[in-house]
Amino acid sequence: MKDIKKLVDECCELMSSKKEINEVSRVRSRYLDEVTSSLKLMKDLDSAGKKKLGSEVNFAKKAILKHYQDVLESIKNKKTSNLSKMHSKSKFLPAAKVASGKMHPLERVKREAIGIFKTMGFSVVDGSEIESESNNFSLLNIPKDHPARDETDTFWISGDSLLRTHTSSVQSRIMQSNDLPIRVICPGRVYRRENDDSTHASVFHQIEGLLVDEDIKFSDLKGLLAEFCKEFFGEVTVRFRPDYFPFTEPSAEVAIAYKGKKNENWIEIGGCGMVHPNVLQMAGIDPLKWKGLAFGMGVDRLTMLRHDIRDIRLLLEGGSRFIEQF
Repeated sequence: MKDIKKLVDECCELMSSKKEINEVSRVRSRYLDEVTSSLKLMKDLDSAGKKKLGSEVNFAKKAILKHYQDVLESIKNKKTSNLSKMHSKSKFLPAAKVASGKMHPLERVKREAIGIFKTMGFSVVDGSEIESESNNFSLLNIPKDHPARDETDTFWISGDSLLRTHTSSVQSRIMQSNDLPIRVICPGRVYRRENDDSTHASVFHQIEGLLVDEDIKFSDLKGLLAEFCKEFFGEVTVRFRPDYFPFTEPSAEVAIAYKGKKNENWIEIGGCGMVHPNVLQMAGIDPLKWKGLAFGMGVDRLTMLRHDIRDIRLLLEGGSRFIEQF
């Protein structure tokens, strides 16, 4: 049996000569086994001898393990230093990736739609998302018993206050100003009590337009929306089908012949109509002199059509993995 101190010196010297971590580990394991095997001599020693041998073995183990850690640290530092030198000489390494934000597809589509209407002479007006019952319902010719007023359809806050169910409430305020003629669009977030699924959400986005002037006809409304669809979707067929809205008369649903992956379908993109004379009169505008047209469309629907998104809830989650696709 070799002297324990000589085993330690020999082990440390051998580990220092190695350049790979796995080689150093093998040396450490071999010499630790040798040192530990010295304990077999204890059976032939007296009490004082056993104590001395145990102390020497423990000291040797600690010394080997400490030197092992020092050698490992030295090898790692050398490799890191060599790698840094190699990289510093390379002109072709990619730069560190800098994370940058991306515009949400909803915001991109909203800005595009606003830009199209601006070229037609419309100005943009914003309004409060908390509205009065009067501006959201009564001044828009919506009857007291209309189901849209129910708590099952509208988020009532307290008393006369509610979360607006459409941006038509902004149009109501603008008409009351009597600053005629009027040519505005009102984009914004609106709220309705809906069971969220792939096509419905309790929070969504609208763009509504209002034009009030002395000589306005339904043909102007059709031409305006047909031009918007051409600019936004390209060459598409636009269909106007009779519909009902309390604040317009006559009213129509606007749809386009949208060609999906499987076939061509009529897709509704919004509603429109001539402003009801009652709405003009309640705002203090003479319906015999002034005429108005109004239209509205969902930004979420436009975004889903543009990017072939099948679930509206994806637009509201705001996850970076979703946004980075656009």
